[in-house]
Amino acid sequence: MFVFEDLPNEIFFLILQYLDMYHTYQAFFNINKRFHHLLSKANMEVNTSITMSKFNFQHFYNDMIIPNTNRITVLRISDPFIAAIFITPSHLISSFICLKKLVLDNISINSFDEIVNNSSVVFPELNTLIVYPDDGSILLHFLYRTLASLKLKYFKVEYETKILRTPIYYHLDKNVICTIEHLVLNIYFPYNAFYDVVHRIHKLRSLSIDLLNDSEYPNEQYINYNLPSFENLKRVCLKLQKIRFNKFEDIVRKCFKFVEVLFISIEDDEEYLYAERWEKLISSHMQNLRIFDIYHNGVQLQNQLDYDELIHAFTSSFWIEKHWFFTHQHDCSQSFNIKDFHSTQPYRRKSYEFHWQSNKEIGSFQGTNFNSVEHVFINGSLPKTNCVNYFPNVNQLTINHCPKIDESSQVEHYGDLIRS
Repeated sequence: MFVFEDLPNEIFFLILQYLDMYHTYQAFFNINKRFHHLLSKANMEVNTSITMSKFNFQHFYNDMIIPNTNRITVLRISDPFIAAIFITPSHLISSFICLKKLVLDNISINSFDEIVNNSSVVFPELNTLIVYPDDGSILLHFLYRTLASLKLKYFKVEYETKILRTPIYYHLDKNVICTIEHLVLNIYFPYNAFYDVVHRIHKLRSLSIDLLNDSEYPNEQYINYNLPSFENLKRVCLKLQKIRFNKFEDIVRKCFKFVEVLFISIEDDEEYLYAERWEKLISSHMQNLRIFDIYHNGVQLQNQLDYDELIHAFTSSFWIEKHWFFTHQHDCSQSFNIKDFHSTQPYRRKSYEFHWQSNKEIGSFQGTNFNSVEHVFINGSLPKTNCVNYFPNVNQLTINHCPKIDESSQVEHYGDLIRS
């Protein structure tokens, strides 16, 4: 009869690669001396954001964290546990000499500052920091403190709700240059702080900003920054709000000369639908661009023919020769007029929205398979057309504003939508 304890050590270590360290500790630490010994040799990736009682954490802390601080390479912690791990006892923080990736969940500004203040001595191998703050009003503090104090390759700060209000500003010494290569800002980020941040990141390779917003700020002063060439910046992902196209053009001219992949999302600005303007910008200042992925939502024009004329310009030889194709859809069934224009072939985003009038197909998909999509939003009912294999990998379906329908036929149609 086969039992788990008979597995060779090599197989056991392969299994551990798929388990969190805390769950591994719970399952194997007290079985016998052999497993106790094997855990002491396992790769140390610790996640204390897992829900656990204070009593269970204390045992895990004493049995696994304290004896192995010099072996832990990945650490994810949430604020209630930070004091225990990093601040008391004070000498323990200096033991994380192999830590390469640190994820801070629901962290307060005080706890973050406590870690950063000791970072250069404590984490000599740290190259990746991901921060989920507990307060959206001081997001820029986390970014600026990181730029000024940490030597990283990858930095990400994220807050679930994008705060659209005047942020607190922090002024760095003009000589501060950081080592970040990959910057992810899933936060509300003001346009007038953009150049102040990027001009300090000479080695930037990828940039992602989930909400770059332009608002009027009192006493805003123009500063002529000495920008680097950004020759290593190859991939950019931007979601823009209230950024006029001329300001976006300025960013492209100054920072995106060597960009090869551009993902851009825009709301409500008609200027981003001028194909000739895009052609001129790309031809003059983005000659290395291989992938152009655009999502545009929300333009309200009085005349539908004007909108159709705008998007038809994206079928010129410039776009066809680069194999960049687009489609559009709109929904006139509501009091508002929703219009979506986006890239296809291939579609690379993880979500997709339908905006159709009841039982009437308006957009055209040209037989595209949306293999990257995992979540489909349907606003209204689906058109009477064959959608099989459009979304073969979808695992979540959200239906909004659905009118009265023949339930049996519509459910069958939804099944066709996601059937592989």
